[in-house]
Amino acid sequence: MFESVNEKYRSETRGRPPVENPKDSQYRLRMDDKELKMLEYSSKMLDLTKAEVFRLGLWRAYQDALENEGRSKEAREERNILIKQAANYIE
Repeated sequence: MFESVNEKYRSETRGRPPVENPKDSQYRLRMDDKELKMLEYSSKMLDLTKAEVFRLGLWRAYQDALENEGRSKEAREERNILIKQAANYIE
């Protein structure tokens, strides 16, 4: 019925402090050796964690998507083809 002072104190001080923007969601992906080397190189050269490199890439893709939103369907398809060709060139 009643909590002792010690029990209340222990429950309030356990764990990490709360953060403003918690990263609760996870996503898993598979990479080949070349993609892994690209990730490691980017992480090292940009002085970012691998997660931060992915977030940066996601942010850039999202910005591209927003810019692409107002374009005609043909223009979007043409741009997407160019992006895929560039991705294939990297491979």
